[in-house]
Amino acid sequence: MQCGGHHRRRDRSLAARRAAGGRGFHPPGERGARGIAPVFTPNAYTRRMDETPDYTLEIQIATRFLPEESAPEDDRYVFAYTIRIRNLGRRAAQLLDRHWLITDGNGHVEEVRGEGVVGEQPLIEPGDQFTYTSGAVLETAVGTMEGSYGMVGDDGTHFDAPIPPFTLAVPRTLH
Repeated sequence: MQCGGHHRRRDRSLAARRAAGGRGFHPPGERGARGIAPVFTPNAYTRRMDETPDYTLEIQIATRFLPEESAPEDDRYVFAYTIRIRNLGRRAAQLLDRHWLITDGNGHVEEVRGEGVVGEQPLIEPGDQFTYTSGAVLETAVGTMEGSYGMVGDDGTHFDAPIPPFTLAVPRTLH
């Protein structure tokens, strides 16, 4: 299994996007210049970190299977995942590092740790969000990922933001 970065995007508020003419913004599910915009729905894959009102982050995940990069006959299944981190708190927070547990359909677990995400350590101001897309390669058609982001607040407070478990699956594999 591998985990690597493919694309990143720093999101501005809706008001800021509208003020800039809305260029590049496409409603979820609609096709834009970079493909179909990911659809984020509040569900089991949405977690709010509410322990401290100063630091309230919402983490949402959208996944997709990449058949053009996969080779099932060689036990190679490639997935992309897009994560949106929204700062709903009252203080800015910077993402310092990540910790992933990636489990394939055979129960094999790989632990991944590293600085930042997709080469960045974004500072997310209150009301802002940071969205990035990365990928994982599994040896099975189904797997899961979960983990946490190591964060630091603008007042020096260190905390972990949990990343809820989410499924990576080839379409029509799960019932």
